Amino acid sequence: MGTDPRHLKIAVTREDVLTALGAAHGAQLHSTNDVAWAVVTLVHKVEKVYDGATALTRVKRADFLRLLDAMTADGALVARTGAEWWRSGAPANWARRGGKYYALAEKARAWEEQAAQRRDAALQQRAEEFARGVLAERYPEEFASLVHAYREENGDR
Repeated sequence: MGTDPRHLKIAVTREDVLTALGAAHGAQLHSTNDVAWAVVTLVHKVEKVYDGATALTRVKRADFLRLLDAMTADGALVARTGAEWWRSGAPANWARRGGKYYALAEKARAWEEQAAQRRDAALQQRAEEFARGVLAERYPEEFASLVHAYREENGDR
């Protein structure tokens, strides 16, 4: 192996992962390969590493995977499959359904809050449509009168 830099393995630290995911591609999900690529290229500034698979060969793989698992266990990272991310409201429509993806815990919480707000807005809209339908059934004359009055006021002249 010698001292050729291509053969030196990078020992990835917790700070490396947090820095890399904070800097890499904004609000996206990251596969194991993506995290390795971000650490190798963005944090350690290794050049000519064009894909995640190559980047994964540049790190101490077993230690790296243990670190990702430990960071998931302590809550610094959130790891889910592509399908789980999609159900939780994260931008995961491009992710492989069964593939494992990582995100910073703060981003995951933000995505979940945004998804909850979207679900609440959709529920409110369905509730209002339901209420309109029920009111139109129970009070058809008043409903028709209001529709007619609106059309008279706002119609083409």
